[in-house]
Amino acid sequence: MVSIKKIISIYCVLTGIAIFVFWAILLISNQVPELTLRNTYFHLIAEFLTSILLIISGIGLWFNNWVKKLVPISLGMLLYANINVMGQYIDQENYLMVATIIMTIIITVIAIGIVVRRK
Repeated sequence: MVSIKKIISIYCVLTGIAIFVFWAILLISNQVPELTLRNTYFHLIAEFLTSILLIISGIGLWFNNWVKKLVPISLGMLLYANINVMGQYIDQENYLMVATIIMTIIITVIAIGIVVRRK
């Protein structure tokens, strides 16, 4: 049976890869219209940093516990990013994305609770 630690590590890695691929596709296909705005660059840095930290956290958690302090930080970054972007999708009436984000928030909060409790 797969341990909860392994499930959380897979969640971190897959979510990190998904964020990275999502933004890479948008950038390559010029679908980021606000790219000329300075705050967009900071947003992209935060998204890619979240992605990279999630991947590192997931890999570290899979092999051993050397990232115990990094996992809640990277999951917290993911939680903040999801809460932050949900308003945009509500304004666009993209309720499928809103539902996806709500599910991600729920899973992330549960994962944070498990990781913090197991310290």
